[in-house]
Amino acid sequence: MNEYREATSDESTYFNSAIAFSTSAELNRRYLVAFSYLFPYIALLGSVMKISGTSIYVAIILNIALDIIGAGAAFFFGLKLFGDYKMGRLLLYIWLLNPFQVVWCMRAMPIIVVNTVLMLCLCIWSCMIQEILLKRYVVLSVILSIFIGRGNAFRPIFVILRKQILTQTV
Repeated sequence: MNEYREATSDESTYFNSAIAFSTSAELNRRYLVAFSYLFPYIALLGSVMKISGTSIYVAIILNIALDIIGAGAAFFFGLKLFGDYKMGRLLLYIWLLNPFQVVWCMRAMPIIVVNTVLMLCLCIWSCMIQEILLKRYVVLSVILSIFIGRGNAFRPIFVILRKQILTQTV
């Protein structure tokens, strides 16, 4: 019987696989075949490591950069959905003080990417529901579909989001 016997944490799996990806070393294919959604974050982190080096600080800086993008998206979402600068700031503060964002920023894991893509999807959706022109609505729908697809590659939960958005906007 073939059993999976490598007991490693998710964080070390992401980090060590990203190093292997950045140095063109052999990746653990058995693990990636079993959990194929792990590869996009490994490829993203490994690509950044090709440029910046193979330190844990590269993962932390990548997460912080993505978190800043997510914070901007949270502000824009509040501003666009509620039409109020104060609500935009409130969502920005909630995003920045969210324990998930603070704790996971220091780990080599795709949670920050997933949260950022989710917030970007919500921003695009908030623009979409307020759009009057059909042409812009279609363009925003295509952009939203691309973001949902990319987000689904990092963590396969975006199918649920897609279904919710479709039922709300149609």
